[in-house]
Amino acid sequence: MHNIRTLPAPSPARAALAIVLTLLLAFSTLAPAAYAEPSPEADASIEKPLNLHAQAQSSDTIVTTWSSVAGAQTYEVYRSTSEPGPYELIGISTSTEFVDVGLVPNTTYYYRVVAVDGNGNRSDMSDTASATTLDKLYQLLYYRNYDSGDTTS
Repeated sequence: MHNIRTLPAPSPARAALAIVLTLLLAFSTLAPAAYAEPSPEADASIEKPLNLHAQAQSSDTIVTTWSSVAGAQTYEVYRSTSEPGPYELIGISTSTEFVDVGLVPNTTYYYRVVAVDGNGNRSDMSDTASATTLDKLYQLLYYRNYDSGDTTS
């Protein structure tokens, strides 16, 4: 006859470990996107902004402008200090202009814009525009001392 061996009864710790491992296996089979924050993806129903221009106004201000997009209610403006990025959202505009202030003098900034419609649909990012802030200007005061006999013409 055969000897039949029986396993000892599982301990509560072993049962808890089995449950945890089963849950980990189940969660690992979910799509990775289930864990990620929703990404702002482009929607084909709204066009991307065109004709993006950036122009330095002073040592700390750049003005960006672009063409209006049909159906867009707001525009997200992104900035980077390098053309490939990464780009950071710096503001939202309800018009086709954005004034970026508080910048560093003599620095090149790169901009991209996304159009957003009333349903939250987002366009692709616009092409890139760049501008370099002006050198810091220092106010120069000039005084001329006139002698009592001087005349001006």
